[in-house]
Amino acid sequence: MIQTFNNFQYDPEHHRYMLDGKVLAHCTSILADANAVDSTYWDEDCRNRGSAVHKAIQYAAEGDLDYESIDESIAGHVKAHSVFTKTSGFKPLLIEAPGYHPRYLYGATPDSVGFLNGKLGVLEYKSGKVEKWTGLQLAAGAEVIEWMIGYEKVKDIIMEAKKRQGFLWRWGVELAADGRPHLTTFKDRNDFRRFLSCLDVSNWKQGK
Repeated sequence: MIQTFNNFQYDPEHHRYMLDGKVLAHCTSILADANAVDSTYWDEDCRNRGSAVHKAIQYAAEGDLDYESIDESIAGHVKAHSVFTKTSGFKPLLIEAPGYHPRYLYGATPDSVGFLNGKLGVLEYKSGKVEKWTGLQLAAGAEVIEWMIGYEKVKDIIMEAKKRQGFLWRWGVELAADGRPHLTTFKDRNDFRRFLSCLDVSNWKQGK
Protein backbone atom coordinates (compact mmCIF):
# COMPACT_ATOMS: atom_id res chain seq x y z
CA MET A 1 0.00 0.00 0.00
CA ILE A 2 1.33 3.45 -0.94
CA GLN A 3 2.08 5.52 2.16
CA THR A 4 1.64 9.29 2.06
CA PHE A 5 2.32 12.18 4.43
CA ASN A 6 2.86 15.88 3.76
CA ASN A 7 4.15 15.94 0.14
CA PHE A 8 5.97 12.61 0.50
CA GLN A 9 4.96 9.25 -0.97
CA TYR A 10 6.45 5.80 -0.60
CA ASP A 11 5.47 2.94 -2.92
CA PRO A 12 6.74 -0.30 -1.27
CA GLU A 13 5.90 -2.48 -4.27
CA HIS A 14 8.34 -0.57 -6.48
CA HIS A 15 10.55 0.64 -3.60
CA ARG A 16 10.05 4.21 -4.81
CA TYR A 17 10.25 7.41 -2.77
CA MET A 18 8.74 10.66 -4.04
CA LEU A 19 8.67 14.20 -2.68
CA ASP A 20 6.60 16.90 -4.39
CA GLY A 21 6.23 14.54 -7.34
CA LYS A 22 9.99 14.01 -7.78
CA VAL A 23 11.65 10.64 -7.28
CA LEU A 24 14.21 10.49 -4.46
CA ALA A 25 17.18 8.16 -4.43
CA HIS A 26 17.21 5.59 -1.63
CA CYS A 27 20.02 4.23 0.53
CA THR A 28 20.83 1.03 -1.32
CA SER A 29 20.71 2.64 -4.77
CA ILE A 30 23.02 5.40 -3.55
CA LEU A 31 25.53 2.92 -2.13
CA ALA A 32 25.33 0.84 -5.31
CA ASP A 33 25.97 3.91 -7.49
CA ALA A 34 29.10 4.63 -5.46
CA ASN A 35 30.25 0.99 -5.72
CA ALA A 36 30.14 0.69 -1.92
CA VAL A 37 28.05 -2.49 -2.23
CA ASP A 38 29.65 -5.72 -3.41
CA SER A 39 27.06 -6.94 -5.91
CA THR A 40 29.01 -10.05 -6.92
CA TYR A 41 26.43 -12.37 -5.41
CA TRP A 42 23.52 -9.93 -5.46
CA ASP A 43 21.45 -11.62 -8.14
CA GLU A 44 17.70 -11.88 -8.68
CA ASP A 45 17.39 -14.95 -6.43
CA CYS A 46 19.13 -13.12 -3.58
CA ARG A 47 16.87 -10.09 -3.97
CA ASN A 48 13.74 -12.27 -4.03
CA ARG A 49 14.90 -14.21 -0.98
CA GLY A 50 15.68 -11.01 0.89
CA SER A 51 12.28 -9.53 0.06
CA ALA A 52 10.48 -12.71 1.17
CA VAL A 53 12.42 -12.84 4.44
CA HIS A 54 11.76 -9.19 5.20
CA LYS A 55 8.06 -9.58 4.51
CA ALA A 56 7.86 -12.65 6.75
CA ILE A 57 9.66 -11.03 9.67
CA GLN A 58 7.53 -7.90 9.30
CA TYR A 59 4.41 -10.05 9.62
CA ALA A 60 6.01 -11.89 12.55
CA ALA A 61 6.84 -8.64 14.35
CA GLU A 62 3.26 -7.45 13.83
CA GLY A 63 1.85 -10.78 15.03
CA ASP A 64 0.29 -11.63 11.65
CA LEU A 65 2.61 -14.36 10.32
CA ASP A 66 1.11 -17.70 9.29
CA TYR A 67 4.07 -19.97 10.00
CA GLU A 68 2.51 -22.77 7.95
CA SER A 69 2.82 -20.59 4.86
CA ILE A 70 6.59 -20.08 5.11
CA ASP A 71 8.52 -21.44 2.15
CA GLU A 72 11.21 -23.96 3.06
CA SER A 73 13.85 -21.83 1.33
CA ILE A 74 13.50 -19.03 3.91
CA ALA A 75 12.41 -21.03 6.96
CA GLY A 76 15.88 -20.95 8.54
CA HIS A 77 16.13 -17.17 8.16
CA VAL A 78 12.70 -16.67 9.74
CA LYS A 79 13.67 -19.00 12.59
CA ALA A 80 16.82 -16.91 13.16
CA HIS A 81 14.62 -13.83 13.52
CA SER A 82 12.47 -15.63 16.09
CA VAL A 83 15.58 -16.70 18.03
CA PHE A 84 16.97 -13.16 17.96
CA THR A 85 13.69 -11.69 19.20
CA LYS A 86 13.47 -14.17 22.08
CA THR A 87 17.12 -14.11 23.17
CA SER A 88 17.94 -10.43 22.70
CA GLY A 89 14.78 -8.92 24.14
CA PHE A 90 14.66 -6.42 21.25
CA LYS A 91 11.49 -4.31 21.48
CA PRO A 92 10.47 -2.69 18.17
CA LEU A 93 9.07 0.82 18.20
CA LEU A 94 8.76 1.20 14.42
CA ILE A 95 8.67 -1.53 11.76
CA GLU A 96 9.38 -0.81 8.08
CA ALA A 97 8.63 2.90 8.50
CA PRO A 98 9.60 4.96 5.41
CA GLY A 99 10.81 8.53 5.62
CA TYR A 100 13.13 11.00 3.93
CA HIS A 101 15.91 13.44 4.77
CA PRO A 102 14.67 17.00 4.15
CA ARG A 103 18.15 18.42 3.61
CA TYR A 104 19.93 15.72 1.62
CA LEU A 105 16.77 14.51 -0.15
CA TYR A 106 17.05 10.74 -0.04
CA GLY A 107 14.58 8.14 1.18
CA ALA A 108 15.07 5.32 3.67
CA THR A 109 13.01 2.60 5.32
CA PRO A 110 14.84 1.11 8.30
CA ASP A 111 13.80 -2.47 8.99
CA SER A 112 13.14 -1.61 12.60
CA VAL A 113 13.66 1.06 15.22
CA GLY A 114 13.52 -0.10 18.79
CA PHE A 115 15.12 -0.79 22.15
CA LEU A 116 17.91 -3.29 22.73
CA ASN A 117 19.28 -3.54 26.27
CA GLY A 118 17.58 -0.25 27.07
CA LYS A 119 19.20 1.59 24.15
CA LEU A 120 17.19 3.03 21.26
CA GLY A 121 18.59 2.35 17.82
CA VAL A 122 18.08 1.46 14.18
CA LEU A 123 18.28 -2.19 13.13
CA GLU A 124 18.69 -3.88 9.76
CA TYR A 125 18.07 -7.59 9.15
CA LYS A 126 20.14 -9.37 6.50
CA SER A 127 19.46 -12.82 5.06
CA GLY A 128 23.07 -12.72 3.86
CA LYS A 129 26.16 -11.44 5.63
CA VAL A 130 26.20 -8.13 7.46
CA GLU A 131 28.77 -6.19 5.45
CA LYS A 132 30.74 -3.00 6.19
CA TRP A 133 28.39 -0.99 3.98
CA THR A 134 25.51 -1.94 6.30
CA GLY A 135 26.97 0.59 8.72
CA LEU A 136 26.54 3.33 6.12
CA GLN A 137 23.00 2.19 5.36
CA LEU A 138 22.16 2.28 9.07
CA ALA A 139 23.73 5.72 9.50
CA ALA A 140 21.57 7.07 6.65
CA GLY A 141 18.47 5.49 8.18
CA ALA A 142 19.30 6.84 11.65
CA GLU A 143 19.61 10.36 10.27
CA VAL A 144 16.18 10.06 8.65
CA ILE A 145 14.69 8.83 11.93
CA GLU A 146 16.29 11.69 13.85
CA TRP A 147 14.50 14.22 11.64
CA MET A 148 11.29 12.43 12.67
CA ILE A 149 9.35 13.43 9.56
CA GLY A 150 6.48 10.96 9.38
CA TYR A 151 7.07 9.52 12.85
CA GLU A 152 4.86 11.85 14.88
CA LYS A 153 3.32 8.97 16.85
CA VAL A 154 6.65 8.14 18.47
CA LYS A 155 8.28 11.58 18.29
CA ASP A 156 8.38 12.11 22.05
CA ILE A 157 9.94 8.70 22.69
CA ILE A 158 12.65 9.28 20.08
CA MET A 159 13.40 12.77 21.37
CA GLU A 160 13.69 11.58 24.96
CA ALA A 161 15.94 8.64 24.04
CA LYS A 162 18.19 10.81 21.84
CA LYS A 163 18.47 13.39 24.61
CA ARG A 164 19.53 10.64 27.01
CA GLN A 165 21.87 8.82 24.62
CA GLY A 166 23.08 11.63 22.37
CA PHE A 167 22.67 9.46 19.26
CA LEU A 168 20.81 6.42 17.92
CA TRP A 169 22.54 3.06 18.12
CA ARG A 170 23.00 1.00 14.94
CA TRP A 171 22.72 -2.78 14.69
CA GLY A 172 22.94 -5.26 11.83
CA VAL A 173 21.54 -8.75 12.35
CA GLU A 174 22.48 -11.63 10.06
CA LEU A 175 19.61 -14.12 9.92
CA ALA A 176 21.59 -17.19 8.96
CA ALA A 177 20.02 -20.06 7.02
CA ASP A 178 20.87 -22.43 9.89
CA GLY A 179 18.46 -20.55 12.16
CA ARG A 180 21.08 -18.66 14.14
CA PRO A 181 21.24 -14.84 14.34
CA HIS A 182 24.50 -12.89 14.48
CA LEU A 183 24.47 -9.34 15.85
CA THR A 184 26.89 -6.62 14.71
CA THR A 185 27.02 -3.20 16.40
CA PHE A 186 28.29 -0.30 14.29
CA LYS A 187 30.02 2.40 16.33
CA ASP A 188 31.99 4.45 13.81
CA ARG A 189 30.55 7.96 13.96
CA ASN A 190 32.10 8.76 10.56
CA ASP A 191 29.71 6.42 8.73
CA PHE A 192 27.19 9.12 7.88
CA ARG A 193 29.96 11.29 6.44
CA ARG A 194 30.96 8.33 4.27
CA PHE A 195 27.35 7.87 3.20
CA LEU A 196 27.20 11.53 2.15
CA SER A 197 30.29 10.96 0.02
CA CYS A 198 28.44 8.11 -1.68
CA LEU A 199 25.42 10.38 -2.13
CA ASP A 200 27.63 12.99 -3.79
CA VAL A 201 28.99 10.38 -6.21
CA SER A 202 25.49 9.07 -6.91
CA ASN A 203 24.14 12.57 -7.61
CA TRP A 204 27.08 13.24 -9.92
CA LYS A 205 26.48 10.00 -11.85
CA GLN A 206 22.77 10.80 -12.12
CA GLY A 207 23.52 14.33 -13.35
CA LYS A 208 22.02 16.04 -10.31
